[in-house]
Amino acid sequence: VVVPISEKLLLTIPETAALMSTTVFAVRELCRAGDLKYVPIGHAWRISPDAIRAYIRDQEQRKAA
Repeated sequence: VVVPISEKLLLTIPETAALMSTTVFAVRELCRAGDLKYVPIGHAWRISPDAIRAYIRDQEQRKAA
């Protein structure tokens, strides 16, 4: 069963990069910097759609300030 990205609870880094229109490297850097929250599962990092929305909101607020 393939679940659409919009319904997934946790996304892979490549899925997150595609949604954010950026690179896998950039997503990893955001995670390492603590700007984008992630869930470590084994050696993999997973990112929730809510974490992506929170990151975008934070960036918008920083630009508005």
